[in-house]
Amino acid sequence: MVCFSMMLNERNRILNAAMFNDSIMSFHLFFAIYLLVIHRRPKLSALFISLGLSMKVGALLILPSFFGIVQYQHGIYNLLATIFIVISV
Repeated sequence: MVCFSMMLNERNRILNAAMFNDSIMSFHLFFAIYLLVIHRRPKLSALFISLGLSMKVGALLILPSFFGIVQYQHGIYNLLATIFIVISV
């Protein structure tokens, strides 16, 4: 039902066409932060950060704080592993 209401509403169609893949990038970034902060999984979080980077380059702005949190909470070994994952994917 929600799908049909979105198709019928012209304003929503224009907004979705303008955003196009921002919502997908935001999902990947928020899920990466969720995995890092709540579940303490830095390598899986790095995978979702790199997926967000593959959508748009704007996700690059979150990388310094992401790497800082990984180094502070998980050490240098996990920092190097997450950097490798972000670069390789």
